[in-house]
Amino acid sequence: MHHTLYRKHRPANFNQVFGQQNVVKILSAFVANDALPHAYLFIGSRGIGKTSVARIFANSLNIKPEDIIEIDAASNRGIDDIRALRESVYTLPMLSEYKIYIIDEVHMLTKEAFNALLKTLEEPPKHCLFILATTEREKVPETILSRCQLINFETPSNEVVTEFILDIAQKEGAKLDTKTAGLIAKNARGGFRDALTLLQQLIDTNDDGKIDEANARLVLGVSSAENVLKTLTYYAVGEHAEILKILNNIKVTTKPLVFLDSLIDLFRACMIYRVTKGDAKTINELIKLEHIGITNDEVKNLVELAPDKFQSKNLIKFLEVFESARHATYPWIYIEGLLIGD
Repeated sequence: MHHTLYRKHRPANFNQVFGQQNVVKILSAFVANDALPHAYLFIGSRGIGKTSVARIFANSLNIKPEDIIEIDAASNRGIDDIRALRESVYTLPMLSEYKIYIIDEVHMLTKEAFNALLKTLEEPPKHCLFILATTEREKVPETILSRCQLINFETPSNEVVTEFILDIAQKEGAKLDTKTAGLIAKNARGGFRDALTLLQQLIDTNDDGKIDEANARLVLGVSSAENVLKTLTYYAVGEHAEILKILNNIKVTTKPLVFLDSLIDLFRACMIYRVTKGDAKTINELIKLEHIGITNDEVKNLVELAPDKFQSKNLIKFLEVFESARHATYPWIYIEGLLIGD
């Protein structure tokens, strides 16, 4: 039976949790000291292990599967769903000391559902624990926040995700170098789950188990560094027709958001170069240029070509277009408008 890498390598205990040492330390202390808040809010970006850690926490309390209730608030968001939960909490656990409710994407609940949940959190039965998980803390009412122990999950850096990918690749017997792992990490944008999905795509499309950078760029839809550099160069000097030629040539093989993300990285490197007057150390600490295949000398040449272009106000435009393009039916049109709009 074929298992996805994310399911196959899901951590089974706190020792296997990757990149969330502070979270593990806090939750382990709760268990060791037998001092359990009745409600927790796990806060963090998608795909970094919130629900996996919730299950591990339940297991560490010897809560049996029969007494672990998982609810996806994205599809069970109404007041009737929470009313059903409120009725069920008074039923005693089947095989454990506690029942634990894990409510994922809790920010998706309706206002009425939140009000109903609040009443349960205010006066919970002693045998019930609640773990709420969200990617959008700002959408969770303050009344709910005030009744939960807030647990903040860190968004892993590219370096942490790269290390994670290399570890999983080794366990899977796949040959992967650090540079290519870094390319996968960058495109996963801080998500372990997305990183494993991308790694699986590469493993499944390689017969000999060796994943090289060229094939990774092809499968992941990452444009060549040359196209990224040329596009931003033409943007800097206002050669709009040349930009359109590049975009038309790469649309079939390149994912638009991946391409725009690389443009943003290069633009940011140029802005930092201009501000720091060429401090390569600072640039490399903030942006790993090797992940987009650009050298410091190429950044230098680009900045000297049109220094006034690489200002924060223009970078903000790139970021705004990225956010709009994420939800667009035709993201390439947003990119065209950004690059040839001046």
